[in-house]
Amino acid sequence: MVGLASAKILVVCCVVVVVVVCSLVHEGGAVDADCQAWGFTEALMCSSCEKMRTFITDPELQNECLKCCASDEIDDGRRFPHATLKVDNGRYFWFPRVEQFISEKSHLFPGLTIKNRSGVYPTLLLEDENGKTIETVSVEGWEMDTIADYLSAKLVDGVGKPKEASGFFS
Repeated sequence: MVGLASAKILVVCCVVVVVVVCSLVHEGGAVDADCQAWGFTEALMCSSCEKMRTFITDPELQNECLKCCASDEIDDGRRFPHATLKVDNGRYFWFPRVEQFISEKSHLFPGLTIKNRSGVYPTLLLEDENGKTIETVSVEGWEMDTIADYLSAKLVDGVGKPKEASGFFS
């Protein structure tokens, strides 16, 4: 039973990390004081609250999460022709889902470039047609499918056919 309890604690910690990461991704703007007191920002998506319900049984925390979250259906409509995922492949141990995304799904995004940079945490740079970075998003702790869904929504081409093989890192 000790192993099962440890696994549950690990899952709860992962959910908390996802909520915190979502909070860190936000690029400014006012947030309700009650939401801030709970540690939530406007970057909190309601799908994260639904996932949290599976592991955290505190109804007050669940309700506050749902009060503070933004619907996943809201889309600002901004699309980008290019994105760069900067990673440190020496840190894959700490970010296995990012590594999994790179190995299993990155080839589906023609506008995505993977760059290995020593010392960086996994970060997506959304770029305009001139290669200028318009948005920067930390993807630490994101699941493989979350990264893929985000790129599908943000890249002009979304998920496309596999790219020509050009090597893992450029």
